[in-house]
Amino acid sequence: MKSLRYVILLMCALSLAGCGSHRKAATVARPSSQSRPAWTPPKAPVTGSTADSNDADVVARLLSGAYEWIGTPYRYGGTDRKGADCSGFLQRLFADVAAVNLPRNSRKQAEYCRPVERGRLQPGDLVFFNGSRIGGEIGHVGLYVGDERMVHASSSRGVTVSSISDKYYTDRYCGSGRVEAITYGGRGTRPGSRRELPSVKPEPVVEVPAAAVRPSAAPSATVEEGDVPPAVVVQSEISALVDSAFAAAARAGDIEPDTVCSSWMD
Repeated sequence: MKSLRYVILLMCALSLAGCGSHRKAATVARPSSQSRPAWTPPKAPVTGSTADSNDADVVARLLSGAYEWIGTPYRYGGTDRKGADCSGFLQRLFADVAAVNLPRNSRKQAEYCRPVERGRLQPGDLVFFNGSRIGGEIGHVGLYVGDERMVHASSSRGVTVSSISDKYYTDRYCGSGRVEAITYGGRGTRPGSRRELPSVKPEPVVEVPAAAVRPSAAPSATVEEGDVPPAVVVQSEISALVDSAFAAAARAGDIEPDTVCSSWMD
């Protein structure tokens, strides 16, 4: 009987040890909270069908670009993937994706936008919130992505996705705005059309007699093989110039980043 009891006790001990090892393995395998959330940008964002509606093609690129920023750490005054604050993230996103130069802080971004009622929000609109206290000045901004969600730079979680319906944000919500430059009217496009500009009737070609053409006194400039024409601008070069401009302005004291976003959001 004693030997049987020892066998039973030994089996119980082994069983408990096995449960503990499985629990530990499961905890280690759990993904980090900073990993990208289940939300993915829709391929065809639902916007309106009028001239003052956001251009769905541009919005699709903005949402896709914003998703790539998720996980970027929060950094006061930052505007790049090493770290960004709320307005710096959106300023850089709109510049890189839509060639739109938003102001530097959230309050001025709100002034830059056309006011939009919350019930008429479209993906691509900006949503604004109070700063350090409820009822105070604008101190935070996010990009509305539809389904009551926004992508924004949280001071505790970095660039992430949050619901604007959460009580925390509902209590601090103080308005929304539409960036005129990304609407169909602002970009010269039509709903359902991918043309960046409306078609223009070409000017008639006038034939000029060969005798009337005089050779130019100045030699024409030529482009050697391997040279890059001046009109060709690489996007990475634009980003580098933007970074340099931000750095120079910060040193000169001209940049006014959000001063109330550093410790209160989330």
